[in-house]
Amino acid sequence: MRSLIVHSVVVVGAAATALLGSALAAAAQEKPAEIIAAHIRTQGYECVKPLGAQRNRRASKPNETAWTLRCSNAVYNVRLIPDMAAHVEKVDDSK
Repeated sequence: MRSLIVHSVVVVGAAATALLGSALAAAAQEKPAEIIAAHIRTQGYECVKPLGAQRNRRASKPNETAWTLRCSNAVYNVRLIPDMAAHVEKVDDSK
């Protein structure tokens, strides 16, 4: 009986560890578009649904990563700088 209880505890512990590991992996795989959209929303920009983000290596500088963020309602050029607000420019996509 005691070995059955120990075995049950080990199985439950392994299942909990697997569940927690998969939740952490899902959080780690958050897409750049979602992260950048959340960041510019804190600055008052509207991004209803992030559709994608593409890194702009030519516009990037050391410690300044440039991205083009496509949202369902707008397109933004975003420059991310550590410990500072992002530089955000709405792109006129009507052309």
